[in-house]
Amino acid sequence: MDTINSENPEPEIGTNNQVIRIHNKLVESQSTISLGEQRILFYICAFLIKNSDLNLKESYEINVSKFKEIYGLDKSNSVYEYLDKLTDSLINRKLKIQKPHGEGFQKINWISYIDYKEGKGVLEVSFTSKMKPYLINLKSFFTEVGMMDFSSLSCKHSVWFLLQTVKWLKIGKREYTVEDLRKIVGVEEKSYLNFFDLKKRVIERAESELKKHSKYFFSWKVTGKKRKKIEKITLFFHKKQEEKKQIISAYDPVGQNVDNLVAIGFSKSKAVELDNKYKSDFLSWIITQLEERKNEKLKKDEKIKNYEAYFLAIIEREENNFRVDYEERKQKENKQEEFNKIRKRKQKEEIEKYIENQYSKKLRELASEKYFQFNNEEQTVILKEFESTLEGVFIDFYKKNKLEAPGIKMKFTIFLKEKLQIANTYHYTKFISDHEYEILESSSSFFLKKGDEIVKI
Repeated sequence: MDTINSENPEPEIGTNNQVIRIHNKLVESQSTISLGEQRILFYICAFLIKNSDLNLKESYEINVSKFKEIYGLDKSNSVYEYLDKLTDSLINRKLKIQKPHGEGFQKINWISYIDYKEGKGVLEVSFTSKMKPYLINLKSFFTEVGMMDFSSLSCKHSVWFLLQTVKWLKIGKREYTVEDLRKIVGVEEKSYLNFFDLKKRVIERAESELKKHSKYFFSWKVTGKKRKKIEKITLFFHKKQEEKKQIISAYDPVGQNVDNLVAIGFSKSKAVELDNKYKSDFLSWIITQLEERKNEKLKKDEKIKNYEAYFLAIIEREENNFRVDYEERKQKENKQEEFNKIRKRKQKEEIEKYIENQYSKKLRELASEKYFQFNNEEQTVILKEFESTLEGVFIDFYKKNKLEAPGIKMKFTIFLKEKLQIANTYHYTKFISDHEYEILESSSSFFLKKGDEIVKI
């Protein structure tokens, strides 16, 4: 394995190579580690690990001065004490991987050794080889976020909310029980037991930090109460709209009209005059019409002595026709754009519905498996309770053929799913993670990816 040294310098601050890409298994574990540990991990992912790397380096050298500059750490603080305390916890950090289908779990040490070279101002970190699948050559099932979105965050809970927002942005929302949220955000067991404190100290603080420092942010609302106790909230994930860049195209070459007019025969002064007279996109439409006329003349070998005068006459004579054609084209383009938006929205809704149906099917399967683990007496009690929920013709169906009756088996698994509260033990996020579902977006459509395969819906 290679070692990062002076021949492989770190990228300078301000370069574009500041993207943190980590496996979703690491995303799920972020709630358990401190902000300082997150900063070390993300620094290495952003600056020292390349997408093209095929293996872990033997070690990664962090320039401590640069580290403190990126994260805006107080330079008066003792570097030695800060890193000594931080690396004590990091060297013992483990990654716990839940295997699919309840097959057990794995525990992996993150770091094999840490060496702080005070004289050189370098922190040398070496990952264990088992960490390779979660850091190196990630092609799918990863989350990617910019260092600029992360570096100014001052609370580890805010980091968790940032990663969840990026991960679930395309799905748009996610519901959590308050108890689950406390656990997965990493709130200490006896901290913020009152929802008001959890809201104030964790949720609203993260909400405020992300809106201030990141292009990703979230909103939330209460979606479940029992008596007066808040039991569920839903997070809604957003991305700030970036300023639209002016696009140069065949019909709207912003900033190119003067050059294009000169190219087909206008003087610079007349080109500037026309550019000031007409709206840019309309003028570009006129230019395309004039270019067609010029090409026709050239094909016929007809010579025009003064293209500027010739074209000005055409514009004066046919301006209204040009405008009508232009407006019709714009209307068609706008209609097509609106149609594409509606089609993409429906595609996304169909994908979300497909995933929810698959999740519901999985919950019914797990409920059935759990039911058959009960003894005969327990099964009989459950069946009687189920029978009491039936109405109309389904009562007769059940009495004649029990669970084999038409429609009864489906009703029974749905009943089991609710009674046994399977969704509380196998969460939607876990289901997505186990099946490696990703909703991806292209310019024209949404599609669903499962691992390395595209799912046909």
